[in-house]
Amino acid sequence: MKQARLSLCYYPTTTLFIDDNRDFLDILQIGLTPYLHGQYLDNPSQVLQYLNNEYDLQPFTQFCLQNNSEEPVDHFTLNLNIRNIHQTLYHAKRFAEIAVIVVDYAMPDMDGLKLCQKITNPYLKKIMLTGEADLALAIKAFNEGDIHKFIVKNSQDLTETLLEAIQDLQKQYFIELTDSIFNRNLKNSQRPLACLNDPTFVQFFEALCQVNAICEYYVMDNQGSFLLLDSRGRASWLAVKTVSDMENYFAYAEQEQAPDSVITALKNKTGIVYFHTDHDLNATPDTWENFLYPAQPLQGEQLYYYAYIDDTSAYDISANKIVSYEQYLD
Repeated sequence: MKQARLSLCYYPTTTLFIDDNRDFLDILQIGLTPYLHGQYLDNPSQVLQYLNNEYDLQPFTQFCLQNNSEEPVDHFTLNLNIRNIHQTLYHAKRFAEIAVIVVDYAMPDMDGLKLCQKITNPYLKKIMLTGEADLALAIKAFNEGDIHKFIVKNSQDLTETLLEAIQDLQKQYFIELTDSIFNRNLKNSQRPLACLNDPTFVQFFEALCQVNAICEYYVMDNQGSFLLLDSRGRASWLAVKTVSDMENYFAYAEQEQAPDSVITALKNKTGIVYFHTDHDLNATPDTWENFLYPAQPLQGEQLYYYAYIDDTSAYDISANKIVSYEQYLD
């Protein structure tokens, strides 16, 4: 059983479907279009040429990895700036990123397995459609890592099975990109953002996203706060603090004579101070009432305090002209 995990960010991506049978692709497109964005292609050689030589969309890692030798104070590992990850959402083409391909095995020009073996992108996830006679070959390809899933093409519930597999592999795609960041930058330090691997936190976060129809999210700090967007681009925030964070905020608020309401909330851990922007971080404690939100405890592998902030007036992110997923699909 897979361990529950979260990635540093997630957004809907494009899935490529490759089959020389155009009629089959048309049927597949009708069934899947309401649920995901796809491109339906019938020439595997052209697809291989595109993926290996022309496709150049960069994942979110480009916004948080830096090569400079001087680290600002908000870097908690070498050359890694968590707060930059959300810059991805200002790029309309983020939804054109390819995370998964679905390829038929039996094609005359180039069979699906050869196509999968020749793709050079190490993060791209591959699903192969097979006939009953090709199951042994598909199992071998899966065990050798040439494909990530295989599905029998004539299954009665093919559309539902495909959709579930694609959604699972999209998540795995972002998790592996997250791992690539930590593997590159972590060195001998303790892995930050422990909440990403805390089953209780992951379950809570996924339920929160489901209830609020969240389709993309971006981590905002090394405690596990997230910026969340639904398909219309409406923003909300999950503010997360550890026990030590709460205690540090309380001590500073008391020392700087913050309003009594702020000091009491921080002392009793019934309120979280959350700053939406770098500019907000400079706010003096006497103004912290403007950044105070009701807090709830969450006991996982450690104790978290969180606030779900769905008041769009808290920070007007729409002014930045974000292209929402609904707008992209239209």
